[in-house]
Amino acid sequence: GRLFGLDAAAPHAVAVHSCTATGLMEAGLRAVGPRVLSLVHGAFSRRFAEIADALGKDVVRVESAPGAPADLAGAREALDRSGPFDAITVCLSETSTGALTPPADVAAALGDRGEAALLVDAVTYLGAAPVDAARHGLDLVLAGTQKALALPPGLGLLCASERLLGRARAST
Repeated sequence: GRLFGLDAAAPHAVAVHSCTATGLMEAGLRAVGPRVLSLVHGAFSRRFAEIADALGKDVVRVESAPGAPADLAGAREALDRSGPFDAITVCLSETSTGALTPPADVAAALGDRGEAALLVDAVTYLGAAPVDAARHGLDLVLAGTQKALALPPGLGLLCASERLLGRARAST
């Protein structure tokens, strides 16, 4: 739990899974309702949105140029204009470009997001910088072993809030 910035009192579960981070993206999206706001600013944040599309979700994209951080102001506008959403997807460090969107910035911009679960790709962030999942209200933090952790590939790591786990239990 310390890798995700959790202490013993944090309302999150931590797990290792025998799939890649892409599999964890799909699992997280299966746990939420049909409306997804995806912040897209490179190949892997786009992958998150494409998986939501493939699952039949109603996806609203907020795009920024590759190499730029996620457009948090645009996300805030989309929440206010087109919400409510069941989930928001964002990459903390867009693997394809290295552009950072720190969790503190995400929390500041999207803390008031209603019931939307915050699903975060931390593949190239986890282990390289503090995540503090509980403090920043992150419902799912996912990563693979092969990037920032520099471990052999093939395993997925996740941290999921009790709120998201409850939704997953109730989903069909």
